[in-house]
Amino acid sequence: MLYPTHPRVGESLPHHSDFFKCSTVRRIDPCPAGTYNRTIGNTHLNDAEKIVMGIDPGLRHTEFAIVRQAGRKLAPVEYDLIKTPSEQTLPQRLETIFEVISGVIERHQPEAVAIEELFFGKNSASAIDVGHARGVMIVAARLKGVQVFEYTGLEVKMALTGYGRADKGQVAYMVRQVLKMKEDPKPRDVTDALAIALCHLQTKDFSK
Repeated sequence: MLYPTHPRVGESLPHHSDFFKCSTVRRIDPCPAGTYNRTIGNTHLNDAEKIVMGIDPGLRHTEFAIVRQAGRKLAPVEYDLIKTPSEQTLPQRLETIFEVISGVIERHQPEAVAIEELFFGKNSASAIDVGHARGVMIVAARLKGVQVFEYTGLEVKMALTGYGRADKGQVAYMVRQVLKMKEDPKPRDVTDALAIALCHLQTKDFSK
């Protein structure tokens, strides 16, 4: 089912699982299975529940989101934006990103990190900066023993809207619908990270 535009007022929505069509999963350096004591607040997660971290990488801004799946229920747990000031040196900025990502992983102990693939557009310098940041995020996850999976922007859009060229507004709308959020997350920029985490959760397979 395709939704190149928002559903009309009064039109019913199918269950969220009908929207997810991720077909290609790339995992970076599979790691041996680990045992984690996963907790969110005072709630202990059982084997039927999963936690995934979604990351939209960048040097100036990095979006991250933690999403929990319990059966057919999906819920955002934590999301935020990492900002690194341009006046800092590259090593300082990368260190900040590494420490924040490591802390979030330590706090929530996700079973997987889903990260957007690097896109080489016209600005090669910007792509190189994002590549540096993306690298330290992957290392942060691997040092914690967490598997890392990659998705293109097109795959994430297809997963949520059924339309690979959906705009940000359409993706944000579906994120709110799937996670039953009454309004856009704040900061709104973290929508992409939530979308990446949701895309991965629909693969239902952490073992391959």
